[in-house]
Amino acid sequence: MSPEIDVKVDVEIWCGCGEWLCNQSRDASSRSQHRIEVEPCEKCLDRAREAEYQKGYDKGHNEGYCEGERDGVDIGRSGSDQ
Repeated sequence: MSPEIDVKVDVEIWCGCGEWLCNQSRDASSRSQHRIEVEPCEKCLDRAREAEYQKGYDKGHNEGYCEGERDGVDIGRSGSDQ
């Protein structure tokens, strides 16, 4: 029979950006496994969303220029037709 050992560990989890992930981590242990689940950093997710939004905007804007559009004006028409 092996002895039962009870160990308590305090863990602080920080994101690479320096943000403390206290509200995004939790104990997900079961009887047979001890683990901690950590959700992504909200600040990093917001930055990533903003960067991807900007890339999509830039791509669409550049595609418009490639198709002959210049700031909402069709360059195939004269200015008086608008």
